[in-house]
Amino acid sequence: MLLLATTFSTVVFIILYIRQLKNEKNICNKFIDNVKKEVEERLYKDELTGLKNRKSLEDSIKSKDSIVAILLDVDAFEDLNELYGFINAEEVLKEISNILKEFEKTHNVVAYRLSGDIFALTNINNIPFEEIFVLIEDLNKTFLNHKIFVDKLNVDIIVSMTMGISIFQEEPILTAAMALKKAKSLNQSYFVYNNELDSKELI
Repeated sequence: MLLLATTFSTVVFIILYIRQLKNEKNICNKFIDNVKKEVEERLYKDELTGLKNRKSLEDSIKSKDSIVAILLDVDAFEDLNELYGFINAEEVLKEISNILKEFEKTHNVVAYRLSGDIFALTNINNIPFEEIFVLIEDLNKTFLNHKIFVDKLNVDIIVSMTMGISIFQEEPILTAAMALKKAKSLNQSYFVYNNELDSKELI
């Protein structure tokens, strides 16, 4: 009888111990998942705006065809820094990112902040041409002398953006950057890359 009781107690102990191990394993796995998620967010997200960053963009377009890439550069951002201060200029970047997040919802694109005042939008899903130009026109209208209210200053800051656009090119980021530079040189709000652009002149 004593032997049966001892055996039963041992079995119960083993079962409880196994359950404890499973719980500890689940806690450990959850901790690892959280750490992994945090690392990925730091690796792939822009801290200031919450948008995805350059690395995320580069990884997302690897081995992809039919990519549309749009680079957006805030006009005279250095002047905003000097006139309103670094912190208030950052508020402008945050508001621009919020606008681009809305474009993500309505135009089947992904938004990124690449560096400083350079943003990007991409589509890797073979978007129809007519939708591309609707997107371009909507961006152009949105950021043509756009008013951004800065609460700390209680003032509207007027912001415009210049865009460089690459449509189905082999090197979308490079060609969009070339188109952006061309748009700035022509003092145009945007320029669509074409193969006639002299890369030696622009790089």
